[in-house]
Amino acid sequence: MTRPDFQVLFTELEPADASAVVEALEKRKVPYQLADQGRSVLVDRDVLYPMRMKLLGDGLDLKGTVGLELFSQTEYGMTEFSQKINYLRALQGELARTVMGFDEVRRARVHLALADSSALRRRGPGAKASVWVTLAEGRALQREQVSGIQRLVASAVPALSPSAVTVLDHRGVALSLRASDDDGVAAEDVRLQWKKDIETHLAQKAAGILDATLGPERATVAVDVALDPSAVRLTRESVLGTAADGGGRGVLVRKRERRLAGDNPVPGPDGASAGASRSSDSIEAEYLAGREVRQTVLGSGAIRRIGVGVVLREALPDDGLARLRDVISLAVGLDTDRGDGIAFTQAGAALALPAGHDEPAAVPRDIPPLPAPLWLPVLLLPVVACVLVSLWRRRARHRLPPVSLSEHERARLLIQVRRWLSVGDEGKTAL
Repeated sequence: MTRPDFQVLFTELEPADASAVVEALEKRKVPYQLADQGRSVLVDRDVLYPMRMKLLGDGLDLKGTVGLELFSQTEYGMTEFSQKINYLRALQGELARTVMGFDEVRRARVHLALADSSALRRRGPGAKASVWVTLAEGRALQREQVSGIQRLVASAVPALSPSAVTVLDHRGVALSLRASDDDGVAAEDVRLQWKKDIETHLAQKAAGILDATLGPERATVAVDVALDPSAVRLTRESVLGTAADGGGRGVLVRKRERRLAGDNPVPGPDGASAGASRSSDSIEAEYLAGREVRQTVLGSGAIRRIGVGVVLREALPDDGLARLRDVISLAVGLDTDRGDGIAFTQAGAALALPAGHDEPAAVPRDIPPLPAPLWLPVLLLPVVACVLVSLWRRRARHRLPPVSLSEHERARLLIQVRRWLSVGDEGKTAL
């Protein structure tokens, strides 16, 4: 009754976190015990909850992270560079704590590479981030959860896109997909994921039609989609202006006309005066030759061809098969001009021999067959062996046990045997 009852204060601690907890307890002179190979810290039950609240309220650095509590105590004389470093540490710690809120994540670390926001280096590389997670035993992150972590980190960091966030597990395996390479073309893993998603979606649509038409599990469907991995960047440049504005020469901005008239008569063809006065006209027009540039990026992932294969358990009539072919073609979007196709077959038909082919000949045996007269003894030999074995077992079952004789009985038996031998056949018969 006088022994203190130690209870768990913190458990599943890393060595650095356990050291920080122990140091805080020693400063307060609180007795403690270590368990689970140093990963759990135990204190007396009477001070368990108050001590836990005090340690967490004092900003105890657990799980190797530090957040915005760095700015709780303002230090005078801190340089701008030190403030940027503290802000970066605080932002990384807060993001790591949020990521550790997942049930599947036991520990997380976030590394940020912020973009330079100075006026002279605005065209430099953008911000990037990497998230390293330690998963709980037997747990795994789904693809939607990985995408959520990327969007979470990208939303908290200025000028950071979700595709620039890389998520790794404790084994060094990349959980996030690389969206594109340096040229802006979709990466191989992204194209493969697109292919799987499109094939799964189209196969589910075709399977739903087959199940509703033929019944559940009466047909099997498979879809293959070929994607175009190339990316095309198309740039078009044209001059602004129409025929009404300036005959295709641009946009009319300003136009001025001048007309000059005089008293000098205009001589005629024969040298006589025509009686008309001389005049001159001038037109000044100013056009703006505008330019329009359009860039169209045709990214990779366009569908090049779709192939659908259907295996039926039972044969269908030709008209029913044709209607089913039309419905599935419309459902999955088959285009014959593009080279798409659909094929039907019956289960087991692929294994049947084509018409005009005979069955394969039997493989010749090296051992010659037995003559006809010897077949009967060979067939009867196992039967005879079984009969003999059964008779021997029955005889052994009814065999009398051996009888031991005394010296006197042996002497009498020996005398009797000698008498039989001396008497002869008549004596044997009499006996």
